Amino acid sequence: MNLAEYLALHARYRAKQIAVDDDRHPVTYAELDERARRTAGALVARGVRAGDLVGVCLTDGAPHFVLWMAILRIGAAFIPMDWRWTPEEQAQIGRVFKPRLIFFEPDRKVGDGLPVVRHDEAWDREVAAAPADDRMAPGDDLPALMNMSSGTTGLPKGNVHTHRTFRTIMLGQWIDIGQRSDDRTLAVIPLSSAGGRTAALATLLGGGTLRFMPPLVGAAEILAAVEKYRIDVLCCVPTILRQLLALTSDDRLLMPGLRLLTSVGAMLFPEESNAVRKRLSPNLINYYGSTGGGLNTILYPHEIDEKPGSVGRPMLGTDLEIVDDSDRPLPAGTTGRLRVRCPNTCLGVYPPDPADETYLEGWHYPGDYALIDEDGYLFLQGRYNDIIIRGGSNVYAPEVERVLLGLPGVREVVVLGVANPTLGEDVVAFLVTDRKIDRDELMRHCRGRLAAYKIPAQMHFVDTLPRNSAGKIVKRRLLENLGAQT
Repeated sequence: MNLAEYLALHARYRAKQIAVDDDRHPVTYAELDERARRTAGALVARGVRAGDLVGVCLTDGAPHFVLWMAILRIGAAFIPMDWRWTPEEQAQIGRVFKPRLIFFEPDRKVGDGLPVVRHDEAWDREVAAAPADDRMAPGDDLPALMNMSSGTTGLPKGNVHTHRTFRTIMLGQWIDIGQRSDDRTLAVIPLSSAGGRTAALATLLGGGTLRFMPPLVGAAEILAAVEKYRIDVLCCVPTILRQLLALTSDDRLLMPGLRLLTSVGAMLFPEESNAVRKRLSPNLINYYGSTGGGLNTILYPHEIDEKPGSVGRPMLGTDLEIVDDSDRPLPAGTTGRLRVRCPNTCLGVYPPDPADETYLEGWHYPGDYALIDEDGYLFLQGRYNDIIIRGGSNVYAPEVERVLLGLPGVREVVVLGVANPTLGEDVVAFLVTDRKIDRDELMRHCRGRLAAYKIPAQMHFVDTLPRNSAGKIVKRRLLENLGAQT
């Protein structure tokens, strides 16, 4: 089944229901499907064919979703791109993935040599004039989207979701997490993020009503929207939840009408989970997933007090194991490397990377140290790979390291994440240089090459990087030294 078939079915049986709520022009399911079919026709006229990749670098809204559905109907796959990326980051997508087209906002500065389509009035006219394309590719095991991360070289890589694997994620949202076809959902996490994308698509593919918030919206605006539009479902990263908590100092619920409040992207501390349930909504669900592993565990409200600090037990059809460095399973209560096997795990990475060790023999290794207790609850203990979660956005250390190494005079660099009480983690760089370089020069170098949230908040100059007997950098020692300084 093609994921776009869900939209076609809603257009048939829920034709007049509002799919995307907008003050200027609410969009029904019938209108969304009509736009998707005409957009598919315009894409085909532009040369898009089954098996192609199409980049989507737009702010959130109905046009973003329509493009995704049109791309999927044809049998192509989409690359979700963050609209905050710099031209250099955009250009990397072009060089690595060679997409047929990339859609940008009308006024967005873009990298050289990209197959740019401006999503402007001219494109709207092109779509309106295109014949509706009623084709529906079979879906199932066709690639549908690329969950973006960074490869071993620091270049972008796509974790490949097929229609089948992503449909299983939707089933998890509907069955385990409990999103319903009559829900009104507020989208506050960007669609370019896996967490935001999952909650939004579970609403629209499930037949509910979605309202988008503007980019980088504040907590007060979120609260006002929840009240004004009678929102049932809100998905947040911990950073947003902390900002909402700052709006109140007592135990009066700020959002009593929420049926479902989910926290994704990073861990909430136990005391924060308690505060959220007392002051925001009692219906807090925490779940754990990863870019390549899909949705894996869920912790329901009644379990939070029983298992403080846990991210829950496996979701339907998910198998978790804790293994040692030789991939031997470890007993309950022992910390080791987490690996995941489930129907919603991505198929692997694209382009193929011989050095990638995140997909092995049917298992996905998301890069977390963890333990599973005797009752089957998962407790995350830290990370061993190179992802940093800053304010709910993924930052891939190899990508930042590659940019810093591009500055003449930087000989070696290591980028790590350190705890930040507001953002979850901060990006920290340790540099060995051949000449005197100050922070201002590094910042100027980064600004043209990295989105703002990826730029290191701290930059430490060291004479050498600590290594073990095999010559491998001991990142733990850098963190220990940093802790000793503070």
